[in-house]
Amino acid sequence: MIFGMKIFCSYSHKDRKLKERLEEHLAVLVNAGKISTFWSDDEITTGTEFDPKIRREIDEAGIILLLLSASYCKSVYCWNIEARIALERDENGQAKVIPILMRAGGLAGDTNPKVLSYSPRSSASDEQGEHR
Repeated sequence: MIFGMKIFCSYSHKDRKLKERLEEHLAVLVNAGKISTFWSDDEITTGTEFDPKIRREIDEAGIILLLLSASYCKSVYCWNIEARIALERDENGQAKVIPILMRAGGLAGDTNPKVLSYSPRSSASDEQGEHR
């Protein structure tokens, strides 16, 4: 159930305009109290360490949107950190992950966002790599 839930939005900064359009559409639900918060990293203030803040926000969200695109999948941080944590929370029943394909033909291979064939490329060096 969405009512009063916090939504975390995971996206590539290259898709910011698309994320902003989605946020506009969801504003009606936020204003009506159906969604308590629509959170994305735009909320991070200067001087805040982004990684701990993002992890905390993912942990607090009941719904996690993965805004999928080729740029998203290319981003080491989005794909290996945010998506991995989100999918673990979904598998454990702690949150609901909703993948959204942002651009048609944006993903190589399987373009059905319901079939997220997730295979992390993670290593210690990846976590320190490209953020967006």
